[in-house]
Amino acid sequence: MTVIIQAIPILAVVLVFFSSLGLLIITNWRWSIVVLTFQYVGLFVLVSQSWPVTLALVKLVAGWMAGAIIGLALSNRDIEYQISARGVFQSGLKKKERFFSSYRVFRLFIAGMVSLIILALAPYINKFLPEIKLEQSVGALFLMGFGILQLSLTTDLLLVILGLLTTLSGFEIIYADIESSSLVTALLATVTLGIAQLGAYLLSIGHGDVSQ
Repeated sequence: MTVIIQAIPILAVVLVFFSSLGLLIITNWRWSIVVLTFQYVGLFVLVSQSWPVTLALVKLVAGWMAGAIIGLALSNRDIEYQISARGVFQSGLKKKERFFSSYRVFRLFIAGMVSLIILALAPYINKFLPEIKLEQSVGALFLMGFGILQLSLTTDLLLVILGLLTTLSGFEIIYADIESSSLVTALLATVTLGIAQLGAYLLSIGHGDVSQ
């Protein structure tokens, strides 16, 4: 039983890694929302290493609500979105992409390089923040690294929203070791929902590509 409990944070790091990586390469918005919900499960587990479970649950609920808000906004548009080779969600993409398309291969390559840097830097986080556990620092860096990578590789509004939420999740893991105030928890949850609501509004009025 003790071994299982000790393995939970490691499993959460694995979940955070694959979910944040999935948001980089998935080309269907519905699957992106599903993956986002799993990402918040990993966030909940890692934050609960420092916070009471009741406070950590706020982040899980806020994240799921954010995903629901974005998903409802897109489903109400009644448009099928896919990602083109430019990394932009477009409607009516007729050609079905191969899994190992140039779009995914490039992102997987960049994500691999970022992952190596993260694994090398994670142990040094403990020198500046002795309270943070290694699993938390690795998970936080994966979220922030892949979130910033998402923001740097696209101009599409939906992908920008997902990148912002991912980056914010990584920040919340690190901040959880510094501050455990209920007020701060509510503030960060409000920021998460605010990003989702603003993005949902812009998506609902047709601003799928912010470059247009």
